[in-house]
Amino acid sequence: MKNKRFKATLNWYGEKKVFWTEAKSNTQAKSFVLQKFSKEMGINPNTLRSYFNGRRDNFLIEEA
Repeated sequence: MKNKRFKATLNWYGEKKVFWTEAKSNTQAKSFVLQKFSKEMGINPNTLRSYFNGRRDNFLIEEA
């Protein structure tokens, strides 16, 4: 399966963050983006997975 390009828009406590990544699926793209964001913020990736768990409307992953 070939990688696709994805745009991820995250709402981090009211601050909009946009990331681009290549992945095979929306789920994989979300994982890659959360890894990038955790490195940028110096936060544990599991904390971000908990925050962006789908219970809130705080992220959008779109195929570009």
